[in-house]
Amino acid sequence: MKKNELISLIRNKLTGGNSTIASNNRYHPRVVEKSIELGYDAILQQIVQGADKFGEYILPGSDSMIKTYVKDVLYDEDRAQYYIDLHVDDERFARQFTLPKNQSYLFAIIDAVSEPIWNELDVNTIDNTIGVMVEIDRIYFDQKFPSNLHPTKVLAKIIPNFSQLSPEDEIKVPTQALYISAMQYWQNQKPNDDLNENKEMP
Repeated sequence: MKKNELISLIRNKLTGGNSTIASNNRYHPRVVEKSIELGYDAILQQIVQGADKFGEYILPGSDSMIKTYVKDVLYDEDRAQYYIDLHVDDERFARQFTLPKNQSYLFAIIDAVSEPIWNELDVNTIDNTIGVMVEIDRIYFDQKFPSNLHPTKVLAKIIPNFSQLSPEDEIKVPTQALYISAMQYWQNQKPNDDLNENKEMP
């Protein structure tokens, strides 16, 4: 099921298909999306906790959730590093990076204390291996990023959160679980818990 289809399904259930009720900001698509996102994030956290339990860096069962983004490489003059603007909730949700026009370079994710943990590669000893540092809203590359290729783009494969999915994206987790979670959320809400019903939505 696509993201916009699940949002519409839940809105129709909540409003009984009544267009007057549906026009109320309480059931605005963005509000309904947030209620689904709670369940989606919970599933992501279960995956992370499962990996933590067994001491694994790779998140089991998450490969189908990966989405590819094509991002412009920018330059941070203060840090003298190249980077891309891309939000990643958890370092382990960043899965793979490639230069579309030059496949000879490899990328290895480096953790907060600069210890390589991506595919167990040592970025200090392997040629053409670019270190990657995930910092929530930006992803930085170390000094091995080829400046002679700039400006360029990077193909970034990550596990996105629910808000990062486009309306037409297929949801790669059980939609029944998301539906149930969202409906339970709405059943527990009081009429004015979420937002002022007269507030304009963007």
